[in-house]
Amino acid sequence: MSAFRQKFASQMQIPENRFNDRFDIVEAKRTVDNLDKGIYADALGYLTGQGEDQRCLKMETLSQFNVGLGKEKFTDDDGVYKDYDSIYFPIYMPRAMSKEMHSRLDKR
Repeated sequence: MSAFRQKFASQMQIPENRFNDRFDIVEAKRTVDNLDKGIYADALGYLTGQGEDQRCLKMETLSQFNVGLGKEKFTDDDGVYKDYDSIYFPIYMPRAMSKEMHSRLDKR
């Protein structure tokens, strides 16, 4: 198991107020921009590495789907909140891609 996966293997809880925070488009863009900065090397290595416990994704794929990297607070085994590297898989599509997807579906 990779070191990145081991960090998240224990059960973690999301801070109660996290869902009350607004994750706006500016913050989402910032996490996507972090892909090119190399500051979350463990997370990026997990996504792009070619090992058995890695995802083997290309940087082009991560960029195409607006995958982002950042930090989130989770509790450790002692109930203390700590920052952990996090991978953000968006639950939205850019408008241009969304329109293209709709036109493909309409043709079927």
